Amino acid sequence: MHEVWTKEYGKSVEEIKTLNVYLKPEEAAAYYVINEETTGKVTI
Repeated sequence: MHEVWTKEYGKSVEEIKTLNVYLKPEEAAAYYVINEETTGKVTI
């Protein structure tokens, strides 16, 4: 999620105020919400 935030969105780590991660093992995925507005999914 760090790489997504910094590389894809061009933001700095210091701009992250909140980070929520939801794991779904049955999908081999982690869903995230950064600063209550940016969402996404990464394969785990």
